[in-house]
Amino acid sequence: MPTTRLTLGDYSACWIASEEGKAFTVDVHKLHKNFPCASHLHVDGNWMLGRVIPNESLSPASLTGTQTGLETEKPFLFTSMKLTDDDSFLSSSQTVRDIGEIKINVYRISNLQDQENPLYNGTVLSDDKKVHERAKKATEHRVKSGEEVKVAACKLQSCTRHEQVAKFVFRYRSSRMLQANGLMVREPSPVEESTSGKGDTRKRKSEVKEESEEEEEDTEEIEARQEEAELLARLESIRNARNARSQTKPPKKKIKEEPRPVFMRGEVIDLT
Repeated sequence: MPTTRLTLGDYSACWIASEEGKAFTVDVHKLHKNFPCASHLHVDGNWMLGRVIPNESLSPASLTGTQTGLETEKPFLFTSMKLTDDDSFLSSSQTVRDIGEIKINVYRISNLQDQENPLYNGTVLSDDKKVHERAKKATEHRVKSGEEVKVAACKLQSCTRHEQVAKFVFRYRSSRMLQANGLMVREPSPVEESTSGKGDTRKRKSEVKEESEEEEEDTEEIEARQEEAELLARLESIRNARNARSQTKPPKKKIKEEPRPVFMRGEVIDLT
């Protein structure tokens, strides 16, 4: 599908369509055999897992789900957002702001080492998480972990992480919302030929359906959609300004980090 893309230095972002119940995979490709790197995946503000691409490899690193065992994982699925009026959920507003984003941070790494007795501690996203109705973000979906499935065996390694070399952000919304905000092209409506004796007239099925739906929509529904569109536009403007400012800041001092465990299935996955 067509996407809207923003690129600033080593930062790149785009919009993608989400569909309830549909699984997704994140693939990371290296273009050159220059150095080994690790891609770290964050979903809806949660750190999920990492995948290492060795120096000599140009094969894509696929992040398909949370590793739960040597040969098992729970795939990533889009699901509907559940709302509540319980005020105790208002304290989680920071997490709510990150819902609707899939982030990939890519780092240069070194000192890869195999680990014995690996601990599979990747993040599992529950399906029963709720969001307060007053803190609702302009999105209909979030991500959950699906049922456990069998996968090829992978090993756990630790590595030393160095500077970040790239960042990718995929902001997902439903097709309806993307189309309403001009971020996704509407599919052509199907046409059918009339069999009446007055000539070959064509009418679009979708136009008849849209007229019927518009008559049923009340004022509250229309206002809600307008509010969602305004919030979406404001959020994009703030993010673009923040990311542009970050490009002009002086580089931060490097901080030495402790080795982090990573998995490999052909490549290597980092679950810490």
